[in-house]
Amino acid sequence: MDTKRSTRDKWLSKSKPLALIVISALVLYWLVLSPLSASSSVTVSKADVLIGEVSEQHFAESISVRGGIAPQDTVYLDAVESGRVEQVLVEEGSYVEKGELIARLSNTSLQLDVVSREAQVTEQLNNLRNTRITMEQDRLSLQNDVTELSYQLDRISSDLARNESLGKQSYISEKELADLKREKAYLKKRLAIAEERQLQNELLRASQIDQMEQSTESLKTNLAMAKRSLDNLMVTAARSGYLTSLSIETGEFVQRGSRLGQIDDLEQIKVVANVDEYYLNRIEEGQTAEAQIRGKQHALRVDKVYPQVSSGRFKVDLVFSDDAPVGLSRGQSVDLTMVLGQNREAIVVPTGAYLNDTQGRWIFVLDEDGNAQRRNIEVGRRNERFQEVVAGLMPGERVILSSYRQLGDAQHIEID
Repeated sequence: MDTKRSTRDKWLSKSKPLALIVISALVLYWLVLSPLSASSSVTVSKADVLIGEVSEQHFAESISVRGGIAPQDTVYLDAVESGRVEQVLVEEGSYVEKGELIARLSNTSLQLDVVSREAQVTEQLNNLRNTRITMEQDRLSLQNDVTELSYQLDRISSDLARNESLGKQSYISEKELADLKREKAYLKKRLAIAEERQLQNELLRASQIDQMEQSTESLKTNLAMAKRSLDNLMVTAARSGYLTSLSIETGEFVQRGSRLGQIDDLEQIKVVANVDEYYLNRIEEGQTAEAQIRGKQHALRVDKVYPQVSSGRFKVDLVFSDDAPVGLSRGQSVDLTMVLGQNREAIVVPTGAYLNDTQGRWIFVLDEDGNAQRRNIEVGRRNERFQEVVAGLMPGERVILSSYRQLGDAQHIEID
């Protein structure tokens, strides 16, 4: 009896691992393979699917973006100097000519500064004039001294020469001759000193006059700058155009550098569009675009691409290839179609919701029975209407374009 029980226990112990493997395999099949086989085919109503046809045609990649009208040239009006708005002479939206006065500001400090600088210049000019008069008087006085000393020296020299002849004949004493010689030497030294003083005075006079003239010119320059600052209180139009913005009121105090308004040239307009950064390397200057404005098609071209990316987008400027439509306002929205590539033959399939569900990796293709089979494909370029198919489809085949979200992992679709 014990022998039979021992044999049975041994058999059970060996059979348990095998039983666990079999049970695990059955559970795995039920969890994984069974749902797949159950979902490999689904049935849908013909009214719930959208069907399109694969074709071969001329194809060019394009994208649709929305832009806004903007002037090609804008001049901003900023306050060059702080001041109180005394008068606003032009209304917002008016057309202004270059140089036309738009607003008048006042600044008491600047006005007082100009008066003070004018007084400084006047005082300096008076000082320069007085200095010139004084130096001219000194020059004349020195010149008179030199002339007088030269005359006395000539007289003593003549007397000495005459007395020396008389002295040889003993008509004049030696003492008198010696006195004349000493006086001559004395006058000669005084004349040399006077001439040296005259020379130094001329040099000093020229240097001093030059310094005062430079100081006067500097004061005049400062006065001119102060007057220009005073002139900057007159807000004028830097160019002709429409005053599309003016944000000041009479009595308001504006700080230096404040934005007062802007002048736009609305005769030369452009379209500014923000494009997804995905296309940053696909858009270049000179590429074409089209816009539907008031029921008429207008051609544009890319004038400038701004490579800076902000919030996932970059800015593009487009200008009209021909005359721009009249009557467009700044900020008005325009829908654009931008062409990104050359027009060439390609196999294409209409775009649809299926592209969002499959990312262009596969598609349901209808067979002769009217049912659909899942097929892998390879896609290329895309525009608003068509998706280029590089591999996996042939012209004339029909495909399902509607959403695949409700189809799960189905490989086959039966269409009622």
